[in-house]
Amino acid sequence: MKTPVGVLVILCTLLSPGLVLVSPVSADDTSPPTLVKATGTAGTRILTVVFSERLGAGAETAANFHVYLTDDSSTTVPGAPTWIRDAEVILGMADRLGGYTSYTVEVSGVEDLAGNVIAPGSTVSFTTGELDVTPPVLLSASGMADGNQVTVNFSEPVPGGDTQASNYRVYPSGDPDSPLTVYGAIRYYGVVTLTLTTKLAGNTAYTVEVSNLTDLAENVIAPNSTAGFTTGPAAPRDVTPPSILSVTGAAAADEVHLVYSEWMGIGATNLHRYHVYPSSDPSSPLTINSAQGYLDHLTLTLASNLLPQTAYTVAVESVEDLAGNVIAPNTTAGFSTGPGDVTPPELVRASGTALSNTVTASFSEPVGAGAADPANYRVYPTAEPSTDLGVSSVTAAGSSAILTVGTALVGTTSYTVEVSGVADLAGNPIAAHSTAAFTTGVAIGSRGNQQAAVVALHAQAHASKTLDCGGLDPSLPCGRFTTTWPVDSAADVYMVVALADPVYGVSGVSLGIRYATEGTLADGAGCDVLGYTACSDLEYTNSPDGNPAHEFPYSGGGNRFIWVRTDNCRRTEVPPYGVQAVACVFYVYAYGPDLFSVDMNRNLATGAEFQVVDCPGPSISDLEWPSHAGVIGFGQEGYNPCVASLPVVNTTWGRLKNQYQ
Repeated sequence: MKTPVGVLVILCTLLSPGLVLVSPVSADDTSPPTLVKATGTAGTRILTVVFSERLGAGAETAANFHVYLTDDSSTTVPGAPTWIRDAEVILGMADRLGGYTSYTVEVSGVEDLAGNVIAPGSTVSFTTGELDVTPPVLLSASGMADGNQVTVNFSEPVPGGDTQASNYRVYPSGDPDSPLTVYGAIRYYGVVTLTLTTKLAGNTAYTVEVSNLTDLAENVIAPNSTAGFTTGPAAPRDVTPPSILSVTGAAAADEVHLVYSEWMGIGATNLHRYHVYPSSDPSSPLTINSAQGYLDHLTLTLASNLLPQTAYTVAVESVEDLAGNVIAPNTTAGFSTGPGDVTPPELVRASGTALSNTVTASFSEPVGAGAADPANYRVYPTAEPSTDLGVSSVTAAGSSAILTVGTALVGTTSYTVEVSGVADLAGNPIAAHSTAAFTTGVAIGSRGNQQAAVVALHAQAHASKTLDCGGLDPSLPCGRFTTTWPVDSAADVYMVVALADPVYGVSGVSLGIRYATEGTLADGAGCDVLGYTACSDLEYTNSPDGNPAHEFPYSGGGNRFIWVRTDNCRRTEVPPYGVQAVACVFYVYAYGPDLFSVDMNRNLATGAEFQVVDCPGPSISDLEWPSHAGVIGFGQEGYNPCVASLPVVNTTWGRLKNQYQ
C-alpha cells in the first residue's frame, strides 16, 4: 500500500447512521456512562465525543446532544450524531468550528449497553487551536504508459470535491487543448486515483490540472493548480489476433465450451457473434440463449441439448482480445459429441447434524426422475438397519437432495442413507440400494456445524466505478474461481464464503486481509485497494495499530461481516458447492507482483480468529488457516481453497452471539 500523504477521516455509511455494534455485557453492570473528553479541529465540521464505555440506546438521538459556546451557553452550535462506534460519537456540525474557541458539549439520555443512563446535563469542554487558513497544494501526479489511471497526491486530504471527475483535467503537456477524458475519481486516504477513457502514451509528458477542491477546513485549492509527470516506454503492442484453441460439447448437454488463445475483450460475451450448427447442415443453426466468459474461456448455453455421435461447427465473428485485435473473419472450429451419457449417477456422500430432522444426500451429477420421491430413500442407524427413520419429504435440486426424516438425529451416531430408483438427467438409474454413511457431531449451539467452509477470492475484470455486490455470477462454482491476475491492471476481487452447509447457512465470518504492507514495497509497487464495498448487513473492523485509518481493507486489518440471521441468513446453494455468501468486493490495482490474501483476524484482544458463524445456533466454526483461505496472485500463482478443502476444528463463539440475534 502506498504511504498516504495525509490521514483523511471519512464519515461513511458502511454502518447505518446511529447503529452501534454490541457484544454481550455483564448483567452486574450498574454504573452509568460518563463523558471522558470532546475534541474538534478549527475550521472543520467534525466534533468527537468520547464516553467511558460502549454505548447503546440514545447515542443516535440528536436531541440528547447540546453544543454551545462555553462563555455563552445561550449560543447553540447545531450538530447531530453522524457515526457511533463503541464509546465514541461523532457529531456533524452545521457550521465550521472557530479558531481558539472554547465549546461545551452537554449530554443527556444516552445509555450504555446495560441500559444505564448518563447523568442528565453531563458536560465536557474543549478549546480548538489555530484556524486552518492554508489551502491544500497539489504535490505530484504519476501514471504509466499503456495505463488508464493517474495517481494524484495532495499536501493534505481534500474531501471537498476530490471524487468529482469534472474537477480534474489531464492533457499532454505540449497540447493543452487535447485533454483526455476523466470519467472517474476514487479517494483512498490522502491519494486520489483518476481513471481515464484512453490509455496514456509511452515516453510522453502529461499535466494534471486541478480546481475546486477543498480541505477539511474548506480552504480551496488554487485554481488551475498543475503537476506534471512523464510516462516510461510503452510495452510492445499486441498485434496478434486471437484464435480458438479448442471447442467441446457433450451429448445430451446444452453447453458448448470454447478456449481462446488469449484473454478476450469486446464482443466475447455477445451471443449474436456465435453460431453453432450441425457440420452437415449449416442452414440449421441451434438457438443460443447466453454467452458467458472469463479470461480465455467461454461457455455458450443452448436452447436444446446436443445430439449424440454428431459433428458440430462453431462460427465466431468480430470478437476482440484485450488489445483490440479482431479474430480472423469466418473463424470456425469443430467438435463431435460422444455416444451420450450412459454412466449412472452415484451417491457420493451424505451428511446430517445432531438434533436435526434433515439429511443431505449428494450425487456425482445432477439428478432428475425419482430424486424427489421419498419412497426412493431410506435413512437408518448404521448399526441398526431395521430401524428406519422414515423419509417424509425430499427437496431435490441439482446434484443434492435434502431429506426430511421423522426422527431427529442423535449426536455422535453413524447413519446410513440408502437410495434406489433415482436417475440422472439422461435417464440412467442409480445402482439399487446405493449407500453412503455419515456420523453426526454434537448438538447445535455447543460446536460449529460448518465442517467444510472456506473463504475464497475470485478476480474478474473491473466493471465500473461502482462496486457491485451482485456482480459475481451465482452460477460460477467456486472451484473455477480465478486466482491469478496480471500486473499493471485492475481487478474486482470478490471475497466469498463457500462450501458451507446450506442446512445451517452463514450469518457471519471473521477474517483479515493482507497484501503489500507499509515499508515492504516501494511506492507504486505491489497491489493497492482503490475501492471497497461491504456486502453484509453489518461489519466490525479493526486495525493492527489502533489507527482508524489502518482499518480493513488496509493491509493487516481485520473484520467481522455479519448478516442478520433471522432475516438475511445466507443459504443460497450452488450444488454441489454449498453456500456462497459474498462478504465484500475490492477494487484492486496491481502495480507489480504481489499476493492478495485472506488472513486471520489478528487484531483482537482475545486472539486471532478465522471463523464462520451459522444461522440456527448461532454457533461458530474455527476454520483452518491458511488451507481454507484464498489468495489472488498478481503476476504469480494464487490459491483456491475450494479445489481441496480440509476438515476444520469447531468451537463456540459465545462472546459475539448477541450480534447475531
